[in-house]
Amino acid sequence: MAEGSKNEAPIIKMSVDADGIIQVTFGGNFYEEYAEQYRKWAKDIQAIMREKDKRNDYPILTLIDVSTLEHFDFKIGEITFESMQINKKYATRTALFGANPSLTTVMNSMAALTRRKNYRVFPTKEAAMEWLLHGDGEQPDHA
Repeated sequence: MAEGSKNEAPIIKMSVDADGIIQVTFGGNFYEEYAEQYRKWAKDIQAIMREKDKRNDYPILTLIDVSTLEHFDFKIGEITFESMQINKKYATRTALFGANPSLTTVMNSMAALTRRKNYRVFPTKEAAMEWLLHGDGEQPDHA
């Protein structure tokens, strides 16, 4: 991940589209000084997942765009790891796209360490959406 300017605020966007897919974008530079903002954002996503679960609003699908992510500190990685563990019990499938090779390795490692079988990293949004909507026959982690 390239080092960006600490003066540039990170990009954090989240919405639920008309099909009920949780759409997440994060980009820019996530230095440790943004850890609490990032933690709040992660908790907001968890709250949406819990609410969908409570309403039996399945599948719970999440699309994460990191194509503009330039840098994240170790503390941000810790928060991401914790969120992946928590979200495992709610998510049907989570697809991340736009990661550089280093981030792909980190995210695949986190998925393995949290035993997330329903989390995949893709090079393009199109490939991510195809898997998100159709899967590949895997069983959801929360089943």
